[in-house]
Amino acid sequence: YGRTYDLLFENLPELNFGDQSSDKRAIGGMSSHSRQVGFVARVNYDYANRLYLELSGRYDGTYLFSGMNGSRWGFFPAASAGWRISEERWFGADWVDNLKLRAGVGLTGTSAVSAFQYLSSMDISDGNSVVIGGQGQQSIYTSSVANPNISWEKNLNYNIGVDATFWGGLLGVEADVFYTYKYDMLSSASGSYPPSVGGYFPAWENKNKQDVRGFDLTLSHNYRSRSGDFSYGIKLMGSYAKRRWLLYAGDAANAPDYQKLTGKEVGSVIGFIADGLYKDQADVENSPTMVGKPVRVGDIKYIDRNGDGKISYEQDRGYVGTSVYPKFTGGLAFNLAWKGLDLNFLVQGAIGSTIALTGVYDGGIMDNTSMTKPFYHDGNTPLYLVLNSWTPENPDAYFPRLSLASSSHNAHSSTHWYRPGDYLRLKTAQLGYTFPSKWMNKIGIKNLRIYVEGSNLFTLSHLTKYNIDPELPSVNNGYYPQQRVMSVGLNITL
Repeated sequence: YGRTYDLLFENLPELNFGDQSSDKRAIGGMSSHSRQVGFVARVNYDYANRLYLELSGRYDGTYLFSGMNGSRWGFFPAASAGWRISEERWFGADWVDNLKLRAGVGLTGTSAVSAFQYLSSMDISDGNSVVIGGQGQQSIYTSSVANPNISWEKNLNYNIGVDATFWGGLLGVEADVFYTYKYDMLSSASGSYPPSVGGYFPAWENKNKQDVRGFDLTLSHNYRSRSGDFSYGIKLMGSYAKRRWLLYAGDAANAPDYQKLTGKEVGSVIGFIADGLYKDQADVENSPTMVGKPVRVGDIKYIDRNGDGKISYEQDRGYVGTSVYPKFTGGLAFNLAWKGLDLNFLVQGAIGSTIALTGVYDGGIMDNTSMTKPFYHDGNTPLYLVLNSWTPENPDAYFPRLSLASSSHNAHSSTHWYRPGDYLRLKTAQLGYTFPSKWMNKIGIKNLRIYVEGSNLFTLSHLTKYNIDPELPSVNNGYYPQQRVMSVGLNITL
């Protein structure tokens, strides 16, 4: 239920366009219409279980590109081929159960835009912005400029792979090498127009480009005794991916290289380069001047990257060569069964990412992070932080001075707070025993199994001492450690 009065536009019956005063408006509202249409075709060819070919294509249309210059519809083809070498008559390696080579290429599209980008939108100023007849008046202004040239974001994917099993399934291999070229990605248009246009330009353009290259590898080994009383399986999984900006349209032409994202990794961390803490007043006076609030002994000292004798947010922050995305992720899965006893566990890990102890937010001179302001957001202050923060009695501490007031530059994103996100974790484990059926049948039970299991049982990580979970580093600000869960269970079938 909702009501409003005095609609601004009679042909737009939306509650939001009525009188906004509380006595004339009970609730807001909106409505929208959307439509997508897609056509899919696929052709498969299989020759003698040896040669495979698949051709497919999508022809998609969306209302989001209605009114655009020829981009309302997008065609996205794909092709893949395979050759099972082990089925060839001339292939005589009996120890090879299956050997298949495969390759594929495909184009996909994403319509990650807001509707009606081909139209300029108008808005009403919040307050009086012009004077007419000696009276202040509201005005209608262009809030966004049309861009009828926006199109689909596109991903061109290539991959080559091999599937193989050997010695009756004792060893299995799955390997893929891939490359993805992402282009026509949406980018803010602000960097493409000079200040002289006064902000009158479209919000988005299709300019950004990225690529991703890497590999996936899975090795497996399975064994089962002839009697069936003993079996085990091991699976080793790994994936490597490097993401790179080929073009970032937001880079300013006159910016130094360390402030440009083009050529750097996707997810690159931006911030200051830290150089320890100010040790004494002489250190403060003999160091480059910090623009803004003055620094004090015990604050973080930053490198003057442009060499102008000042430390400024605009000139000395830059990308520091690290990424929030891990380059390698992997795991080890193991299972074993011997008569009624069974065991399985999963170990997983990641290498190559960077985590900020202060989270993803740059607190700036407001000190608004859990590592720089005690009890920030009504949270805890870790004991390790209090014991190892700078005080006159503890001048060699690692962490900067704590402040209940907003009075330092310590909460800026900087290398002082970055840590390697590498970790290795025993994610799950379960040990169980199934009682012999000949025992259970005597008491009218078909099956009885007892087990003990746990999760997050063991973790190796640089972040453990900070109570930060490397899998979810920004969830609880280090207020609480990762939970280790243990349980005992019983399965009964009557």
